[in-house]
Amino acid sequence: MKNLYVKTAVRSFSKLVQKRCEKLGRAAPAWSHKAWSLAAGAPPGCSCPLDEPVGAPQESLRGWRNKCEFTIGRNEQGAVEVGFILRILSDGTQVVGSVQDVPLVPECMQRLCAKVAAFVEKSSYPVYDRKARCGVWRTVLARVNPKGDMLVMVQTTTIKEEDRSAFVDPFVTELAASGLGICAIYHLYNDEVTDAPRPNALVTSLHGKPRLEMPMLELKLEIGPLSFFNPNTTTCRFLMETAIRYLKLRKSDILLDIFCGIGTIGLCAAGYCAKVIGVDIVEENIEDARRNAQQNSILNTEFIVGKAEEVVPKILGDMDTSLEVIAVVDPSRAGLHPRLVDILRGRTQVLRIVYISCNVESMAEDVAKLGSSTEEEADDFVPVRTVAVDSFPQTVHVEAIQLLERASIVEDPRKRLVQKREEASESTVGMQKAKKPRRRRPLSDSPDVLEKPRLVSTTPEFVEPWQTYWKGRLLDEMTMRACYPGLSCTVAREGASRAPGAAVQNPPPLGRPPLSMATVAGMPPERQSQHEKILRAFRTALPESGYWTEKQVRVLLNALGVELSEERLRSMIDAVSSGSGKVTYEQLISWLFTCDMPGRDGRKVEAKAAEATAAAPSLAAAPRATEARAG
Repeated sequence: MKNLYVKTAVRSFSKLVQKRCEKLGRAAPAWSHKAWSLAAGAPPGCSCPLDEPVGAPQESLRGWRNKCEFTIGRNEQGAVEVGFILRILSDGTQVVGSVQDVPLVPECMQRLCAKVAAFVEKSSYPVYDRKARCGVWRTVLARVNPKGDMLVMVQTTTIKEEDRSAFVDPFVTELAASGLGICAIYHLYNDEVTDAPRPNALVTSLHGKPRLEMPMLELKLEIGPLSFFNPNTTTCRFLMETAIRYLKLRKSDILLDIFCGIGTIGLCAAGYCAKVIGVDIVEENIEDARRNAQQNSILNTEFIVGKAEEVVPKILGDMDTSLEVIAVVDPSRAGLHPRLVDILRGRTQVLRIVYISCNVESMAEDVAKLGSSTEEEADDFVPVRTVAVDSFPQTVHVEAIQLLERASIVEDPRKRLVQKREEASESTVGMQKAKKPRRRRPLSDSPDVLEKPRLVSTTPEFVEPWQTYWKGRLLDEMTMRACYPGLSCTVAREGASRAPGAAVQNPPPLGRPPLSMATVAGMPPERQSQHEKILRAFRTALPESGYWTEKQVRVLLNALGVELSEERLRSMIDAVSSGSGKVTYEQLISWLFTCDMPGRDGRKVEAKAAEATAAAPSLAAAPRATEARAG
């Protein structure tokens, strides 16, 4: 289901970019068209292929969150509860529910919530009332690493300096002796209306280590209580490996890690490039990133505090234009800032972008913007590959990784498809040459010809200038090729003579040639009937456009009993139409009489041809009077 959700977002790439280009008054990029999608081997409607989704291992489907924030409040019975908000009543009162049965919360955190709830119930300090804006206890934040070490931060309103020791000491003593593996305890003061802490909020270390150690690939990363880190440690490893593979870094490249957090992606990829430059708006994240680089002896990194839309232009402007930049972005659910989109798209030294998103809808909008600037000649980005990563088991949320590259370095899949067809055609020709050629008797007046079927005259009222006479008998080139599969069109033209006074003209490539029937004397009667009925059925069904689409060809062939798989049907259509996908009357009849026809029973063939004739009016746009009369 999650992969289907990502696939739906990828399908929207084309619609969004075409809508945007329409507003800009420019043509949509080539990658937004169906031909590009088919040639690239993408799922129907998608602009790029989708890799196999990255799922969570079976052992990490429960208790996978390494970070949780719990609200301290009251449940439906009015007792103190530490957990998640179930609902908010009409008067603004929050009802908090227990997390003891929530599958994504680790067992150690469930025990922590029970321990804190029991302590708050006995405490002389009240729970914070968000409606009256009074009270003390607000939230509890917990982080845990794979070893079971836990960092805890309690959030309260400001407590007077003289009362802090009486408040803090019992709480620290209770948690330290709980046996939950708590290695660090922090205290955050917050007097705002919401529980989200301000950037300048006072955070105090009460107990234990200053940081929690998190392993990632071969690195050891340290995080604080407010640091940004992926909530699923297990799938984060898969996410990093896939992102590094999509980056396709070289030793001379510069990696620009936008929204770097504690530097997870940049530090994991630092060994594959010349330099890593990380940007993040949270100062604590940048401090952690610098500390992690130093701790892991990674020297080719630089981390900068600031807004990405303000810092990135300066970074790229000061950089040597000969350097090639690869960017990785991991924005919030809101997506990229419009100014940042324009900067990344306009700076051509940025060759590739790996977009990591937990909101594929905002990612789709950003992909459309990155792939369409105001100028059609601009070297915009093209979506190349997408993969879904199940970083949030037991929920409806999913993470996605999108690879985008400059149009100048992306190979057009349509050209590659044409090349494959040419190679396949050359291979087929080589195989035919290797076979022993069959002996063909020449068409002449020799006695040998009398042993072969001979042509008989057709109805003369449909004579056209481009129809030929063969040994005094009327025959159009299509019927000659149908009756004599070994006779090419060129031979037919050379061997045919025109009616007296008729101008020499080539047959029209499209359009409706007049109905002309030809039978072959000497054939069994049912075979002659098969020729006539198939010719008449297919000519009656010819649309005004002069060609059939794939769907129409399938209906006609099914009516005649010709059963083809989807792959073989498309292969046949590509072969007879030279890759255009539009099959003319002449092309289809030539193929039909050179392949193995289904059934030799005259009655069965006649019934199938009758079905095709009955189906013909529904396929033809507007049958002409001559066709109706001929039918």
